[in-house]
Amino acid sequence: MKSSRLAAAPRWLLPGTAALAAAVALVALVLAVWFGQSWWHARFSERPAAQAREEVLDAARQTAVNISSYDSANLDASFANIDSSVMGDLAQQFKDNREALSQALAQQQASSHATVASAAVVELNRDEGTAKAVVVMRQVTTRPGQPDTTALLTSLLTLEEVDGVWKASEAQPLGNTSLDPPPQQAPDQPAVPEQPAVPEQGGN
Repeated sequence: MKSSRLAAAPRWLLPGTAALAAAVALVALVLAVWFGQSWWHARFSERPAAQAREEVLDAARQTAVNISSYDSANLDASFANIDSSVMGDLAQQFKDNREALSQALAQQQASSHATVASAAVVELNRDEGTAKAVVVMRQVTTRPGQPDTTALLTSLLTLEEVDGVWKASEAQPLGNTSLDPPPQQAPDQPAVPEQPAVPEQGGN
């Protein structure tokens, strides 16, 4: 009789089924906690960090373009772009050299246009609001009556966040590579002979 009562009882009231249900509930709780922690980490840790890196990268790219591009026909706009991207010591350097740079550009009627070839954030401290980025620029410079010159400029930018805006406080040049072809030698110009090797002095 006892066995028939157990057989007729609902499955969720049987001892074995109750244990299984408890185990399933425990697994469900663990999964809920794990997914909750993963969501929290992605929402409040990984996503803000990724967003901060994107903001730094965008600021570094724009800063590199602004400080490497000049228009001799509209220097006020060129310097306004620079002022919007720099701060601290870097801003003071541009301020100190503005007059001399303006005179040189105006005299040569030179203009330069820069585009980003590549860029990467190499350091980011969200707590302190500081970052560093390496930017490689392709700069084309034009002058009246002269062929355009093209160069790759590589710089390490130090950036700081001020009121939610990233600006460069330092720009360290890392290299300047000319992309212009070497000047060709005139066909009727004889080749310059190589310097002959100096014979070694023999001993007596």
